[in-house]
This record gives sequence, structure tokens and C-alpha cells, in this order.
Amino acid sequence: NFLFITEPRRIPGAMMRQAVITDGTRRALKEGTGSGIYAGFKNQEMLGSFVFLKNLGMGLIAELTLAEALKPLHDLRKNLAVAALNVTIFSLFALWVISRQIVHPLSKLARAVTKFSEGDFAARADIHNQDEIGRLAENFNHMASSLEKLYGSLEEQVKKRTEELVSSLLETEEARAEWEDTFHAMSDSLFIYDEKGVLRRLNKGAEEMIGKTEMEVRGRPLAEILSVLPPKDEKDFFSPSSEVKEERLGRIYRISHFFKLDTKGVSKGGVLVYRNITDDKNREREYQEVQSQLLEASKLAAVGTLSAGVAHEFNNLIAGIRLHADLALSLKTAD
Repeated sequence: NFLFITEPRRIPGAMMRQAVITDGTRRALKEGTGSGIYAGFKNQEMLGSFVFLKNLGMGLIAELTLAEALKPLHDLRKNLAVAALNVTIFSLFALWVISRQIVHPLSKLARAVTKFSEGDFAARADIHNQDEIGRLAENFNHMASSLEKLYGSLEEQVKKRTEELVSSLLETEEARAEWEDTFHAMSDSLFIYDEKGVLRRLNKGAEEMIGKTEMEVRGRPLAEILSVLPPKDEKDFFSPSSEVKEERLGRIYRISHFFKLDTKGVSKGGVLVYRNITDDKNREREYQEVQSQLLEASKLAAVGTLSAGVAHEFNNLIAGIRLHADLALSLKTAD
């Protein structure tokens, strides 16, 4: 008849007076033994365990409201949440400390290294920690100072060397320009050739001589360019000096040859110098003609002198004869 035989905790004065029919009592009668969550008194959700003793005709139910049963779990969850929050706060604080002690200095060091690698040799890591990162930053700053000094020294040396090279280059260019001016200002015709007899350079006089520019004949054999070449010796070398006549221009040239030999006596090229001596030859011929005329004149002068002497002697004889004739005539008149 579902009466309380013990005083229930939530219903004072209900023992043996009030019947209670709940899912728990019904399951106890039906199942005999069990436990679970079910609707209890006043439809409260209960967590209970029950057993029905048939030989005694009564049952025992031990139950708590589900809220009471789960309260430790809720408390644990709250505690865990608080603990997790505390751990999170502590972790964030620890991260902040680590950031201040490690990450932030490493970031400053990384920025300094980046600036240094980009050419800012004055970049330094402003870190004064008394730990490994501080020592690393100190070593980096020392290395950067050394490299800055070395770079400054190298830059100064490079600048000085560059100035020397520029000065040398200018002197070389001036010497080259002066050589070119001298080379082209020479009245002689100059032909520079290599060991294969191929023309490499010629001056303005040579261009005038052959009637072609350097660009037109450079790289061609001498035999294709010059109509007159000096004779060669038994080693197929041009003679050091010779005179030839160029028929096209009607000029006479004295050809001088300057050649270069290697250690084995093999020709490595040379220079042919054509000097126009036509005027010299003409003056020499004129001089010879004058000399011949002077010789003839001196001969005539000698003949004249001889004739004058003979005439003088004849005059002396004639004067004596005339004197005697005049004396004879004077004596005859006196008689």
C-alpha cells in the first residue's frame, strides 16, 4: 500500500501516514532490484537505487534528486573551469614574461640582423639581458662593429684603388690618343701586320698611298692590298730595307721593315714603313745635273784662263816685235 515506514527527508511526519507512488516504487515492485533516473515525488527527477524484499513485504529505496546527485560534478566543473581560467591566466602571464625575456629580444636581434644584411652596417641589437640571448646580441654587436670597420677600410681601399685605376686609365687613354695622333700624323705610310701576313693597322699616310680606308682593308693579306712589296730572304722574311717604285702613283719609296720574332725565331708579325723619297730622288737628280753643269763651267773657265794666258804671251811677243819695228822705222827715217 506504498506507505513510508521511515521518516522521509523531504516530507516530515509522513511515516506510516502517507502513501507515495512514484516510478521508483513501481519499478521496485516490478523489477525487484535496480537503479536509474526516474520521476520521483512531486515529479522531481531523481537518481535512485531500489530493492524489494518479498519475504518481508517491503522495499528499500535510496534516492537523491538529480540536482543533488550531480552537484559534486557541477562543483567539479566549476572548479575545473576556475582552475582552467587560472591556468590560462598563468600561461598568458608566463607567455608575456617569456615574450619579454626571449621573444622580444629575439625580435630586436632579428631586426638588427635584417638591417645589417641590407647594408646598414651601423645597425646594432639594443639588448642587455644577462642570459644567452644577451651574450648572442653582444657577440653580434661586436661582429657588426668589426665588419663595419673592415668594410670602411675596404671601401677606402677600393675608393683609393678605383681612383688609381681611373687615373691610370686616363693616362693610358691619353697615351693611346697621343700614340694614335702621332701614328696618323706621320708622313710615312705604316702597315702593321700579324704573323700570317694579315694587315691589322695602317695610318693616314698608308690610306692615302693605297687609296682605301683602314676599315676597308683591315684583316686582308698584305699581298692583296699593296701592289709593291719588299723582296724576301731565304727565310721568307721581308728585307730590312729596300727601294721600290710604285707605278700607279709614280712614286719611289724606301721600304723599311721592322719585324718581331719569338724565342724560336718564328715571325710574329711586323711593321712595313713606306717613305716617299720621290722628291729626294728628284733633288738628287737635280743636284747631280747642277754638279755636272758646274763641272762643265769649271772646265770652260779653265779653258778661258788658259786662252787668256796664251793670248797674254802672244801679246808680249807681238809687243816686242812691234817695239823693234817702231825702232827700225825711227832709225830709217833719221838716215
